[in-house]
Amino acid sequence: MNKDSLRFLVVDDDIDIAEILKTHLEWRGFNNVDITKSSKDALILVSKNKYHIVLSDVKMPEMSGAELLKKIKAVSPDSIVVMITGLSNLADVVHCQTYGALDFAFKPFGNFSEIDEVVDRAIEVLKRWASIISKVKGTDIF
Repeated sequence: MNKDSLRFLVVDDDIDIAEILKTHLEWRGFNNVDITKSSKDALILVSKNKYHIVLSDVKMPEMSGAELLKKIKAVSPDSIVVMITGLSNLADVVHCQTYGALDFAFKPFGNFSEIDEVVDRAIEVLKRWASIISKVKGTDIF
């Protein structure tokens, strides 16, 4: 799995934050990064495209990040979702983990090391699943 094959979606109602994250991911060599400030548009994008990693804000006006997460997982269960929040509300963290969020990153990003860590963790999960799937192909599981 190389950087060129990975597709990202960044969802944040603050489009400046979405653009900053896109720029940072591109700086790291990820060339397939889409952004949107609308959770409703995010669902349309997820239903039309295969995103490996979705970075989504927790607090958004159209629907909560937890609700968006549930809907993303219903449409694209293989997508890894990382939640982004400026709040350290434990209830939000628990809800999102319950609905399938892999991890969290907290705003403000500062030097982006936390974003890099959660993205790298998500990539490792994707690699592990790809390895497992390649080993079981040809068995009666698929």
